[in-house]
Amino acid sequence: MTLAEQINEIFTQAYAPYELPGFKYEPRSESEMPQFEDKRLGILAYQVELRRREDIHAGATLAGREIYANLIEMLKTEKGVHIESLLAVIGSVGGFWSMRAIMQGLNAVLESGVVKGDTALAVAGEALSIYLCTTNSGEGYMFGDKIAREFCSFYMTAAKSSEAPFDVLQPLSARASSTCGSPEYWATPFDDKVGKSPREISEIFRERFYNIFELYCRYPQDRMLAFAIAAQLAVEQAAKIIEKETALSLLAEYGWRTSHFVG
Repeated sequence: MTLAEQINEIFTQAYAPYELPGFKYEPRSESEMPQFEDKRLGILAYQVELRRREDIHAGATLAGREIYANLIEMLKTEKGVHIESLLAVIGSVGGFWSMRAIMQGLNAVLESGVVKGDTALAVAGEALSIYLCTTNSGEGYMFGDKIAREFCSFYMTAAKSSEAPFDVLQPLSARASSTCGSPEYWATPFDDKVGKSPREISEIFRERFYNIFELYCRYPQDRMLAFAIAAQLAVEQAAKIIEKETALSLLAEYGWRTSHFVG
């Protein structure tokens, strides 16, 4: 096995081990599960753990439905839920957790010792197609095919489509790459409708889902998939009010930016 193959295997083992050849799911015992003060939640979490034997994404699916229901309550006003804001929140927070999950996989590679020294990050990043950069403003961003593929998965799940959205994401990627480190990076065509930038939305909402993740999500990729399921539900609802393409564009504009912003 080459060094690049080792790096990719370690990343996948930490990030989404079910994608490895020959993966066999082993449920955790009840004592290995996260512990909850409310024993009913502990029972539910263990039931989800067992359901993964039939559907490895069962937890992510349930988490997505819970996230969607929670956001409907959070955003509800006397006029109902502003659909553009709902999509912007799901995109922004989904992008953030996609980035965090990928960083967790990258950190697992660095902590494994398979790459060492001052060039460890560069070597691991090259093998994974993850490239970290720091702008003159001191902000960190990550780019590369790995991030793009994961965001494509998020978008395609939301759209219920098997067709990669290159026509949507390529111009967005070019625009974001040319403006990273500047205020223009956060500007979207929907600023007037939503009123907050993807970064502002992410900072407001991203910490509110730990309890759902703990209950339903076992693997880092589960968090991205959970928000993709929530996005799918939101797009279905939005289609009654706005064009589906507009709804998906909202998700792309808000999610792409946060999925590449490290902080």
